[in-house]
Amino acid sequence: MKQLVAILVILVSLTAYSHGNNVPGSSSSVSGIIKDSTSGEALSGVKVQIQGTELITYSDRDGNFTFTQIPTGDIKVIFQLVSFQTAEVTIPDVRKPVSQIEITLVER
Repeated sequence: MKQLVAILVILVSLTAYSHGNNVPGSSSSVSGIIKDSTSGEALSGVKVQIQGTELITYSDRDGNFTFTQIPTGDIKVIFQLVSFQTAEVTIPDVRKPVSQIEITLVER
């Protein structure tokens, strides 16, 4: 019985450790709002991706987006929407629990 408990404790510890370390370094969050550079209106449906990862989200109807569990350090975020120029923003050394950014996209 003691061996079974010890094995369960080890398995739970390894599971918790592996889930907390899916991304190199500790993790952080980035959120923000995306607007049209001309009108200032929020843009929905903008594809937002952290370069070099499979992390992708889309802005909501109010232009808001959020990423959680991203790697700390410098990250490049790419914003794409049909009929707008692609924008890239580098966020240096993401260490805060939440980084807020505001992006404006320019129509083509």
